[in-house]
This record gives sequence, C-alpha cells and structure tokens, in this order.
Amino acid sequence: MFGCVQTHNITENCNCQYFNEKKEVKAIKTTDFGKAVKHRLVDMDLSQNWLIEEVKKKTGLYFDSSYLQKILNGKSSAPKLVDAIAEILNIEDVQKPEKWKAGHAYAT
Repeated sequence: MFGCVQTHNITENCNCQYFNEKKEVKAIKTTDFGKAVKHRLVDMDLSQNWLIEEVKKKTGLYFDSSYLQKILNGKSSAPKLVDAIAEILNIEDVQKPEKWKAGHAYAT
C-alpha cells in the first residue's frame, strides 16, 4: 500500500509533499565470490554471524552484516576483509571482487 507518510493517514489523493509513489526496485546480484562464500558457509554448517566474528578477530577491523552484504554483492571490496574471508573459508579458486568505483554497476 502506498500513501502519505504523514500522521494524517490519508492514503489516496494526498497532494502533500510526503506522498510516496511506487518506485522500481532493482534486484541486487551476488558476485561469484559472494556465492562461493555462501556455499562454503552452508557446506561448513556455519552462519554469516560466525564469519563476521572470525573476520573481526583476524583483522581487528570493524565488520558487520551490512559490510558483509556489500562485499558479497560487489558494492565493496575492502582488500583486507576480502582476503580474511577467503582465508578463513579456504576459498582460493574464485575471483575476488575488484575495487568498487562510484557509479559502478552491481557485479554480475
């Protein structure tokens, strides 16, 4: 349901500036590296939360689920974090994400 986000609860024919219109949502594709990470975690019967904690321990860097998703979807390629993920999960045969640039399309 689309409607006004103000508290007056008008859902149709609202002319205020806060009226939401339907917006097209693009599907975010997972990179080959992201797929390999997910498959390896399933094979090892481990969670993404486990991986996040292991990466934090190994690198001493801030790392959370949002950052992991950006790496898996090709929106970020922080080399230290990607290398730590690959080492922890023993992923060697998959190309790691290239450096992400502003305006870069999601990796396929």
